[in-house]
Amino acid sequence: MKGSVQQVLFYQPSRSEAAVVESLRHIGSQEQPGIAWQIVQKESNLLSFSDSSTLVVSGLPSASRLGEILYSSGTTYFLPLQRFFQASPFLYQKFVPAIAGSVVLAYLPPALRNILRGIFRLYGYLVHEVDSVTDLEKEIAEGARLVVLSLDLHCDRGNCENREKIITYLKKEKKQKEDFSVNVIKDFDQGSLFNDINSSVKDLTNTLLSPEEYIGFIIRYLYLFSIEKVERKYAESFPPVPIFHPSKKKQPLSFAGSMRDMRSAFEQMRGTEDLVRGRHNSSAELQNVEVKAMMLEWLPAYLEFRADRDHRGIFTFMSDREESTKSALPSLPSPGIFEGSPVQFR
Repeated sequence: MKGSVQQVLFYQPSRSEAAVVESLRHIGSQEQPGIAWQIVQKESNLLSFSDSSTLVVSGLPSASRLGEILYSSGTTYFLPLQRFFQASPFLYQKFVPAIAGSVVLAYLPPALRNILRGIFRLYGYLVHEVDSVTDLEKEIAEGARLVVLSLDLHCDRGNCENREKIITYLKKEKKQKEDFSVNVIKDFDQGSLFNDINSSVKDLTNTLLSPEEYIGFIIRYLYLFSIEKVERKYAESFPPVPIFHPSKKKQPLSFAGSMRDMRSAFEQMRGTEDLVRGRHNSSAELQNVEVKAMMLEWLPAYLEFRADRDHRGIFTFMSDREESTKSALPSLPSPGIFEGSPVQFR
């Protein structure tokens, strides 16, 4: 988690919860001295302090006003208070993840950009944000192989290039680089979807996802990919070791024969120790991936709640102290909706 989370905000804990938080504070300061812990009570403070590098912890459910605050401010990480207490032993594991690659977020609106930045950084990716073709070309030339593009072209400087120019450039890069991918996002409430479907963007992807759909998709994709990567890593590093059986042949005792048997026995023992160590490390890394999933699971849960609420026209929020019972990985868009892998990893 180190490097992704820069501060932990405990939002509106009860008196007893605050006491437990204070008792754990010294552990956090010792294990992760660069991460600040704060207790905040006011919504305004939460809005001003939280960002894509903040882990918010609260007894309030994310499917509530709290979820709106987190989503609108671009906060990526959230844990219910009880989940934080359960996950805290794994939050401070000393993993230093290798850089998984570079991702370019192109022309995204601020809140979505912040959330996606946090998601990709959590899984070890370098993230670059651009709103010009010049910067886009620079990042791709330096090795970025995934571009997440918004067709609505949100530009910080308020001066966007022609969209067809951007699409034409990306099409050229995709033809030249086999490991290059473009994920395209479209806010279906903005502009004409018919015009987008019939534009040249169809040569980049066969699917347009809304911001909400893309968040759900990329969380699930990165989670499953990380699990597979850990399993593959240890399957290759620690293959099964043949079990040693002393020779059943009745042969005269000899010093050389005894040493051969002894050497085989030691090799088996060393292999067994490596297997045990590998399984232990594999288990620890899988737990690390599960904690990452826990920190992100509020996003699809909140978006599902919001969509259901809007669909039914119900604007009454759930009870502030009601615990969310959403599963960690609800039904989300499958990677199969893309032709091939939508994200190229290397």
